[in-house]
Amino acid sequence: MVVLVAVTGAGAEMKLIIRQNHAALAPAASFPAPVAPLLAVFVASLFFALLAIFVAVPSAYAGGATVIRFPNQSIGQYSLVRPDDDPDNDDVYSKGNSATGVVKVPAGCFLRLHLNYNGSQNSKFIRQLPPTIVRNLTCRDLEIGDKAVADLCTQRDLKMLNLQGIDLTDEGIKSLSHLTKLCRLNISDTLVSEKGLAVLRNMPALNHLNLSRITLGDAVAERLYPLKNLKHLDLTGTQLKDKTVMRFPRFENLHSLVLRRNNLTDNCIDTLRGYKRLMWLDITDTRITVDGLRKLRGMPVLRTVIFRSSSLKPGDKAMLKKELRGVKIQNGSRETVVDPELFAPLH
Repeated sequence: MVVLVAVTGAGAEMKLIIRQNHAALAPAASFPAPVAPLLAVFVASLFFALLAIFVAVPSAYAGGATVIRFPNQSIGQYSLVRPDDDPDNDDVYSKGNSATGVVKVPAGCFLRLHLNYNGSQNSKFIRQLPPTIVRNLTCRDLEIGDKAVADLCTQRDLKMLNLQGIDLTDEGIKSLSHLTKLCRLNISDTLVSEKGLAVLRNMPALNHLNLSRITLGDAVAERLYPLKNLKHLDLTGTQLKDKTVMRFPRFENLHSLVLRRNNLTDNCIDTLRGYKRLMWLDITDTRITVDGLRKLRGMPVLRTVIFRSSSLKPGDKAMLKKELRGVKIQNGSRETVVDPELFAPLH
């Protein structure tokens, strides 16, 4: 349907003609002269309002580039990416650009954004962006808290989010609850506890999770159960004990597991043996012994074990090489003695 507005003369009548498929459906409707200019202004305003909507999000509506106007002072660095089903395989074709000034994001492309200090202090700018334009977002080791995290999470289609080392709490992590497409999440070195991890149940696509150096209680195992697609899990220095690991879900797709700097013993090895797709295991600075390592034999795809190999005797190394065929034992620490403080509470 096409609406045509015709005005003849300054004080003349305005005719409104409605046409569809180039055929008039109705005769011209005449309006008194005083009404005609007002109606013309109304129709013109409506036209430009609709035009503004289509221009604002051209990638969604007009098939064109999305124009981003970053602040004059750089808020970090950005890259342009063409998405792949697996975010690890995204095509990065413009990398390491300063996030300042006007940037055109071609249709079908997205931003990978790494905020700097200025960006962390101007997080509300993220709310002004089209809500699906940022695919990967990093805000690491910056002075930002829960309110700023809420701004960042207005990018509802995020695939990767790195919040390592910020002042994120159990209250602030609730802002992540609608990020249902998230594949990678790093909240290491934050103030989040086991209680805050309840938000993970809303992230069924999550396959990489880093919880290093946050305080986890015995109930953390239950928080991990919804993560059926998890491939990589880092639990470095989270005060885990055998009984907690023994309650972990089966993790049928888990490829790599980091348990270093936890108070674990040989008692948890049988649980680890249940991860049939595990290829990479880091148990540096735990209380797991050579006897525990020997129990890893027979794991079908295990290829690398990170361990404090400097503590092994020459005879142990030869024995492990024989029993763990196809498995490489790598040294995970240059120190020769495990400091008991490694297992002390973090806070």
